[in-house]
Amino acid sequence: RKEKGKSTTFDPKRPKKLLIFFAASSPKWQDEYIALIRNNFNTLTLSVDEKTVGETLKAKGGKEMKRAMPFVQSLKKRLHAGEKQEVVFERKLGFEEEAVLAQMVKGLKRTTGCQVIEVVKVEDEGDEGGKKGKVVAGDGEGESRGVLPPVAGSAVPGGPSFHFENV
Repeated sequence: RKEKGKSTTFDPKRPKKLLIFFAASSPKWQDEYIALIRNNFNTLTLSVDEKTVGETLKAKGGKEMKRAMPFVQSLKKRLHAGEKQEVVFERKLGFEEEAVLAQMVKGLKRTTGCQVIEVVKVEDEGDEGGKKGKVVAGDGEGESRGVLPPVAGSAVPGGPSFHFENV
């Protein structure tokens, strides 16, 4: 859908290409907050030391806090809901995401009408902030992708992101 004053380059009437982005590992910045919650989690009362966590987050300041707060809240919510702490803190998937997405390619081609579907494993470029990737399934398997669309950055383990474009 086109926003007010914005133009779109995607034409749904022309042949389509679907890019599915998935991440094999969680973003590095989340590790620090996993450790913070783990260190301040009381296994007997199933609660988190709110004061210590809050002070640490406030010390980080502005932009970092905006990104970290929703993540920390989601961790606390999962722990309070009774999810096992090993599952929450280790962040292991109960399935092989790459294999599942690869199996979906054929069915997605049929149902979406896309001519080209690529499953791309997203890799961090480190401090440069960019994302690169490698096609692991679908058309173009084995090829590297240098510059990925911004939506690729939102892919996390268990939560792929999708991008449609014209062929």
